[in-house]
Amino acid sequence: MRGLGVAQDVELCDGRRVADAVGPAHEDDLLDPPHDAGLHAGGHRDIGQGTGGDDGDRAGLVAHDGLDEPVDGVPLGQWSARLGQVDAVEALLTGGETLGGLTIDQDLRWELLTGLVASGRYGEEQIAAEEARDVTTTGRERAAQARATVPTEQAKEATWTALVEDADMPNETQVKVLRGLATVEGDPALLVPFLGRYPQIVDGIWSSRTFHMAENLLSELWSTATVGLEGADPAGALEAWLAEHPDAPAALRRIVSENLDDTRRAALVQARERESRNSRIARM
Repeated sequence: MRGLGVAQDVELCDGRRVADAVGPAHEDDLLDPPHDAGLHAGGHRDIGQGTGGDDGDRAGLVAHDGLDEPVDGVPLGQWSARLGQVDAVEALLTGGETLGGLTIDQDLRWELLTGLVASGRYGEEQIAAEEARDVTTTGRERAAQARATVPTEQAKEATWTALVEDADMPNETQVKVLRGLATVEGDPALLVPFLGRYPQIVDGIWSSRTFHMAENLLSELWSTATVGLEGADPAGALEAWLAEHPDAPAALRRIVSENLDDTRRAALVQARERESRNSRIARM
C-alpha cells in the first residue's frame, strides 16, 4: 500500500506477512501522500542534517537513528513508514498489538503517537500524557513536534508564529517543530496561507538569527507540498522575492534559490507523473 500503508510483502520471523500480523487494512490510511512530488519530495535539504532525505519524514512518522537496525532484513525506519492503518498504529502504541522483533521503545512511541496526531486520531490530551511519561529534554522536544503536527489551521498558524518570532527557541526544538509544521501530507493546503507570508519574513529571519539557524528556518519554513494545488503559485512567490532583492547577500539568495529549485523540481515531477498516467490511460 502507498504512504503508511502496511507493506503486504514484508514477512516477520515466523513467516507471516506484516499485514496479516497487524490485521486487515483500515479505510483510514494514515497520511497517504497525495503525490510523490509533495512535501520533501523535491530534493529539499535536511534540517540540521537535512529534512529532505529518505528518513521517513514524508510518511508522517519521522525516522530516527534508533530505527536503523533491521528486523528480518527490513530497516526499522521502513517499518515506521509502513505501519499505515490508524487502528494498527494505535494498537502498537497502546500495546494492543505487537510485531515480532519490534521493540516499542520511547523513541518509537513518539514516532507512532506523532503519526496518530497527524492523522487526526490523537490530539493535545494524548500529547500531554506522553510528555508526562517522558520527562526528558527529548520528551519536551518530541511533544513540541507533535503539537506542530496537529492538522488544523490554528495549530499550523501557532507553529509558524512561534518559529518566526521566537528567536530563543533551542536549535533541536526548532528542528523538531519545523518537521511538525511540514507534516501536511493529509492536507497540504494547510501550508497555502504561508506562501505569501514567506517572502515577508525572509529579511527579518536573516537579520535576527545566526547563519545556521537562519539557514534552517528559511530552508524548512518553505515546503514543496503546495506545488500543484489550485490557486497556489509557490514558484512565483520565490521568483518575485529574488527579482525584488538583487543585492541581497549571496548566501541568502542561495537559500531562496535552492527553495525555488526544489519547487520547480517538484512541479516537473508532477508534470511527468501526469504524462505517464495519461499515457497509460490512452493505452488501455
